[in-house]
Formats: sequence, structure tokens, C-alpha cells
Amino acid sequence: MQSHYFHFKQSTIHYRYSGEGPELVICLHGFGTYAATFDWLAGHVPGHRFIAFDLPLHGDTKWNDGNTLSPEDLIDMIHHCPHAQADRFALMGYSMGGRISLHLLQLIPHRITRLILLAPDGLHFNPYYWLATQTSGGNQLFRRFMHKPQGFMRMIRRMESWGMISKSIRKFVDLYLEDKHIRELVYHAWTLFRKFKPNLTIVLREINKRQIPTILLYGQYDTIIPLEPGKAFFQRMRAPKKMEILPIGHQVLHLKNAPAIAEAFNLSA
Repeated sequence: MQSHYFHFKQSTIHYRYSGEGPELVICLHGFGTYAATFDWLAGHVPGHRFIAFDLPLHGDTKWNDGNTLSPEDLIDMIHHCPHAQADRFALMGYSMGGRISLHLLQLIPHRITRLILLAPDGLHFNPYYWLATQTSGGNQLFRRFMHKPQGFMRMIRRMESWGMISKSIRKFVDLYLEDKHIRELVYHAWTLFRKFKPNLTIVLREINKRQIPTILLYGQYDTIIPLEPGKAFFQRMRAPKKMEILPIGHQVLHLKNAPAIAEAFNLSA
């Protein structure tokens, strides 16, 4: 993939572009990752063009447009991308990018040719995320925890000792809270993307109505994104679909999983 930049409002957006073919694929990464995570795709999926954005607050994108990005803003951003001049395109979303993809499909289903969700967020209700991003009091508390996380980390350890959360969840929290830079990114990214709240009833209705091929890939040992909501979502689909559970954790978007991801592009309406 090659790096490109374009201006959007007051910001400079970085994206990676590669491949040749009739179908354009917009790739949206997860929290803490970046556009280059998708670099290997074009070599394993011929006949497609791939655009992978560095989402705001990530990678080489310089974001200067406040602490809120709406789904409509992101659609407008895609429209301004020089290589994304296509009436229709596929969406591939990993983790947080899955939630973003679901909301984009909700708004512009007539433009989506296929949906590929890799360990996607957005298919289950997370009360902690809702409290931290959708309520003013919860957001203030969240900000305080991110600024001074010691008390929160002690609470997490108590919850582990009481059997309320698993050891892997506690390790995940430790990973993100021990580093000040990562804590700040968590707070600002969660806040920035808080308007991406897909209505799954509408999403399913549009997938079924328009027969949008949909693929879900999960990690069997993923402790971040639960599997059961994905199964429930899959069962309600009446469009061409495929679901595969890989013997891995959360890192579904990885070169070692190239055959499974490439297979997603063989599913047609």
C-alpha cells in the first residue's frame, strides 16, 4: 500500500491505498492500530482496491476538528478522499472499526456492496462504555479515572479476586491504564467516536432487504469482544452470510489469517 494525504475541514487525513479491480473496499481499523495494519490485504485478495484510513487520533492523521466525529462526518470524509470516488464500496471493519462500519451501513446501505466484520465491536451493549461516553457524569468520572487511574485499578483487582471479571480482562485493563499516553488515547478516542451507535434492528433490516453479503470472523479465545452477540446477529441475517471462529484471540486482522479473510470476498449476493 502507498501513503496518501488529503485535507478535510481543519484536519489532514492519512490513508493507504493499493490494489486494482472493480470493487473498492474501505478498511477501518481498531483502537490503537492504524491504516498499515491492512497493508498485506491486496497481495492476498486480487481484483480489489483497498483504502485504509488512519482514523482521527491514530497513525499519521492530524486531527484538528474537535472532540466529536459523527457518522455523517466520516461519510463526508470518505467522499473527500481522492481514491474513494465510487458510488458503491465494501466495508471491512476490525474491532472498533466494526462498530463504525455498522453505523455507516445503517446510514448509506444503498452504497454498500458487502460487509466484513473482524472481531467487531458494536454488536453488544457495553454498560461501561455507555456510561463513560453517553452521560455527562459518567464521562467526567471516566476522565478522572484516566487522569488518576490508581483507584480504578485497585477496584479492578478486587473485582478479579471476587470472580466478577477474568484474569485476562484485568491484564487488558492494566495494559491500557499503566501508560499515560495510552490512557489519554483511550479517553479521547472513546469520546471522539461516541456518536457511532449502530441500531442493529435497522442494520439487519437493510442487510436482509438489500441482500448485502456479510461475513463475521471471530477469535475463539477473544477476551475483548464477546462471541455470543455475533452469533445472535448472524442467526437473524437472511442475506448471503458466513461466520468463522478462528482458534486465536482478538488479533483476527493478521497475515496468518489471510486465507479466512480472503475467503470473505468469494461470498456473493
